Amino acid sequence: MNTHEHHDHDQTDHGGHDHTDHASHDHSAHEAHDHARAEVVEAPHEGHVPSSASGHDAHAGHTDHAGHDAHAGHGGDHSHHDPAMFRRKFWLSLVLTIPTLVFSEGLQDILGLPGPRFPGSQFIPAVFGLAVFVYGGLVFLRGAVAELRSRQPGMMTLISLAIVVALGYSLAVTLGLPGMDFWWELATLVTIMLLGHWIEMSAVQGAHDALGELAKLLPDEAELVHGDHVMTVPLAQIKAGDTVLVRPGASVPVDGEVIDGESDVNEALVTVRWQGQSYFFGRWAEYAQALQYLLHKHPAFADDPAALSRMRSQIAFGLAASGQRRDGRRWARRALRGGPTNLRAWLALAVGCRLASADAIGKVANRFGKGI
Repeated sequence: MNTHEHHDHDQTDHGGHDHTDHASHDHSAHEAHDHARAEVVEAPHEGHVPSSASGHDAHAGHTDHAGHDAHAGHGGDHSHHDPAMFRRKFWLSLVLTIPTLVFSEGLQDILGLPGPRFPGSQFIPAVFGLAVFVYGGLVFLRGAVAELRSRQPGMMTLISLAIVVALGYSLAVTLGLPGMDFWWELATLVTIMLLGHWIEMSAVQGAHDALGELAKLLPDEAELVHGDHVMTVPLAQIKAGDTVLVRPGASVPVDGEVIDGESDVNEALVTVRWQGQSYFFGRWAEYAQALQYLLHKHPAFADDPAALSRMRSQIAFGLAASGQRRDGRRWARRALRGGPTNLRAWLALAVGCRLASADAIGKVANRFGKGI
């Protein structure tokens, strides 16, 4: 067997790769030359999906599987990310918001409509507004505490600041401070934010479920080399520094460095065959949503201006093509700030301004074996 030089693939930039641009690629296992032995660089851990989906020769060095045993979920408390919880809170908060709006004297004055009033009715908005805050708003307060503890204030902190200020001022007005309360604004804000988070978490969970399905394609076992013996062991038993055997055509189970032998192996999770057009052709909203999730989940894209501009332009095209033209134009302008020569961004602007048809542009691209 030959010992091959190790090549480091860790710095390869895949940020701007267009996954719709494949043409007749078959990532199935190649013809075997021999088997190879690899030293484990990083022990497998739970809850992640491999970052590599393209076939490479095993003697090329590192096998890039960012995570390994993805059959188990992430640790930690993610209950506040449950779409079902946001759905329940939204509907009940919406019911509680209705009497807050109906009996709000401030809203009645704004609309110029006489509302139902009777002795004590002025306290109804306070009762229901406070109920909305306690039931629907505490989830945002808990999220804000977590953000502040990690010194990364975000949307939860912003929402919490707004509803806490509204609550404090409205309580003071209700108890006698001169001014106008904000009970109906408070209830409406919490309800709308719950709706937005319900929609967002549903999209995130859908993407996570898709990644979980891909993770099931990973091998559960590895061939551990122990002296002159080769044993098949569960992946969880592999430790950094162990030596594993990778046979021709087999999937690489862990991150490692080839130390002996050569072999062509299969690093692909799926086989992509070009069918004349991209899977996302016509599914523009899904296309834009998937790319926005990637940007949100992987902030490292921002470190590569060209890749960031490309992904923004793809999001812009997807939004404009799905009818969200205003958002499409906004994303296109952001893409052009990072790359003024980005053709996709200009095409997205054209679609967003109704100057061109997204389907016509997509068909022309598909004719040349390309995707948006």
